[in-house]
Amino acid sequence: MFDDKYRRDGTKYPPGMEGVLEWGRDFEDREKKIVRQDELPNGYWVSTVWIGINYRYGDGPPLIFETMVFDSRNGDAADYQERYSTEDDAIIGHLKAVDHFATYAKSESSNGQSACSPPGAQI
Repeated sequence: MFDDKYRRDGTKYPPGMEGVLEWGRDFEDREKKIVRQDELPNGYWVSTVWIGINYRYGDGPPLIFETMVFDSRNGDAADYQERYSTEDDAIIGHLKAVDHFATYAKSESSNGQSACSPPGAQI
């Protein structure tokens, strides 16, 4: 449980509480946490961050970066989330999400609520 944390460069933190505390200090630093963030003209906000905790279940490289898309008018999460193992992959994924959501025109439902998730939002 304590040994699943990775630095932004992909190296593991020390085992035990020493690593947890170092990760916590790094995670509090917005400069270290934010990879890229873009607010799009159509109201979507694309955020890619370093999370530092391995979210992979099973074999493979640790997934320690995450891109999510939000409706900036109300903060609701769009139905989009991707995780990555490296910062380079995270940046590429972020740019793909920006491109995809920039061309998606938000639709409004009959009750005036934003329909945040475009059909087939997977990129």
